Amino acid sequence: MKKAITFFISGLVCLAAFAQSGNWKGLWRGELDANGSLLEMYFRMDNPSKQWVCRMDVPAQSARNLPGYVETKGKEIQVEFSKLDAVFKGKRTDTNHIKGLFTQNGSSYPLQLTRVWFDPYGPKPQTPKPPFAYTNEELRFSDPGGRVRFAATLTRPDTQSIYPVVILISGSGNQNRDEQIGNHRPFAVLADALTKAGYAVFRADDRGAGSTLCHPDDIQVNTPRLADDVAFFINFLKKQKHIDSTRFFLLGHSEGGIIAPMVAANRNEVRGLILLAPPLSGGRACNLYQNEIALKQQGISNRDIPLYMSLHTALLDSAIAISSDSAFCKTIPDIVSRWKATGAKHRKTKLLEKQGTVNPDAICNQYLAFHTEWWKFMLSYNPAADLKKLNCPVLALFGEKDKQVEAKSNTEAFTSVSLPKPSAHIVFPGLNHLMQRCSRCTVDEYFLLEETLNPKVTEAIIQWMGQIK
Repeated sequence: MKKAITFFISGLVCLAAFAQSGNWKGLWRGELDANGSLLEMYFRMDNPSKQWVCRMDVPAQSARNLPGYVETKGKEIQVEFSKLDAVFKGKRTDTNHIKGLFTQNGSSYPLQLTRVWFDPYGPKPQTPKPPFAYTNEELRFSDPGGRVRFAATLTRPDTQSIYPVVILISGSGNQNRDEQIGNHRPFAVLADALTKAGYAVFRADDRGAGSTLCHPDDIQVNTPRLADDVAFFINFLKKQKHIDSTRFFLLGHSEGGIIAPMVAANRNEVRGLILLAPPLSGGRACNLYQNEIALKQQGISNRDIPLYMSLHTALLDSAIAISSDSAFCKTIPDIVSRWKATGAKHRKTKLLEKQGTVNPDAICNQYLAFHTEWWKFMLSYNPAADLKKLNCPVLALFGEKDKQVEAKSNTEAFTSVSLPKPSAHIVFPGLNHLMQRCSRCTVDEYFLLEETLNPKVTEAIIQWMGQIK
């Protein structure tokens, strides 16, 4: 996977070593170019006690108030982040720009800071704001075993009728009920639109996220366990007022897009599925696609990418086939030897060095991540098996520029299964994995875009659901 600069959050305040003349005060924004991946950063400069104070924020890594030790001299500035083994050295080119280098762990990256006057943590334009023209009900309830205390929101039109309900299912990782990423809240946007269209909408904080509480051993679970949560949500909602217990829709994004069919394959109450960027070709294919994209973004040449991918594929398949950690690690020297023996030995050695995997132990430590329960299931599961069991129609939506779940191969996986009418799929030109209109369409760009969810996606969902009785 692509390399990232790692930041460790500290609550300490940074004080400048010397207060020099110069107007550094304010908020400065930059995009760090680390091997083709852009990382948005903010430097907050102030001198409340005649000593410069600096705090750095990195929204993409949920890092705020990172302390730095500041020195200034004329137009030059240095901010040292000792706990990160990092330093920024720059020179002001005019009143609103600082050009410099950010160095961490011996590697240096160009970074230009520009003075800005907006709040980077303010809501995105599409985020719904009160007062709402519908009812918001906050819910707290426990799972049957009493090990998880879920927190959720149920929205519904502000009348006394009963309504079909849409359950929103988030992608991989522990996310809150709004599927928040940076300042984007796509599930809040969806819930607002669907409720205004006449549906009740249920969205819950994932295990260990937001206000949902659970035993530490129950936070990181595999996909079938998450599907059990959704099945439990259906049973819970069937007992609530104003809910039509015979008309459920499941709307899943990314991993949620394969959880929805897993649940619906065994539930007659589910009338339809909406799948946003679902990895229907399987976790293995998705992982290979993501690795190839990451290598391109790191600047690996088109000549070398197939070399790395052939080794990664062999290692990945061995990790899938061999469940024992020690037994898998013992296969690595032979896999690497056979890989090198096919030619281009010098180039392959250099490529391993560039990826930080220069010996079997390093490779073992990297690939043992695939032996977690989540990865074991994801790499071996075939989503088509559950798609074939469905008795309800499905709408599958893909972003043409998605660099996490490839639109082409996953559309082919969807169309290879015969599904009830009016099942359909749409590939939206110019949209990324979050269904945003994008430019670079990389993961790091998600946070920078103003659009949370393209309106055409919402319109397509509501129009399709209107056909389901």
